Amino acid sequence: LTELLAADRARTGRQHLWGTAAGRDLSLVECVNRSDALISDVSGVISDYLYSGKPFAVTDMGTDGDVFTERFPLAGAGYVLRRDMADLDEVLDQLLDTDPLSARRWETRRRYLGGFPAESYAEAFLEAARRELEPTGTPPAPRSAEADTVSTTA
Repeated sequence: LTELLAADRARTGRQHLWGTAAGRDLSLVECVNRSDALISDVSGVISDYLYSGKPFAVTDMGTDGDVFTERFPLAGAGYVLRRDMADLDEVLDQLLDTDPLSARRWETRRRYLGGFPAESYAEAFLEAARRELEPTGTPPAPRSAEADTVSTTA
């Protein structure tokens, strides 16, 4: 991919930024905001990227083939790039042009992250976290020292 991006930059003048330069010069949020699409391995960055609503591809670096999206359900909202890259042209066309998975990606985004408006997303997250941290009932009564004593008589 690095070679493809470098060749495209040399041929077209497009200012691709990837690898160390992107990681050193930009935060993750800045990378997401500046990107048109993502190609990633199976990692947490996909769920972070999902919030953007932009298309993504996931590399199947194993031998999972047709069961890859069963093992990694989030990949079903993106395009799967096979290890041998035999489907590279098809994936790039879908990723950057036709994007037939757009509706599925937005539904997956709602299912994974909630359907909150961007301006209240952080507050909705904090409110949900607060609800999870609230005590849900009466705590058990403390045990007495006598209850912890083990009887040794028969």
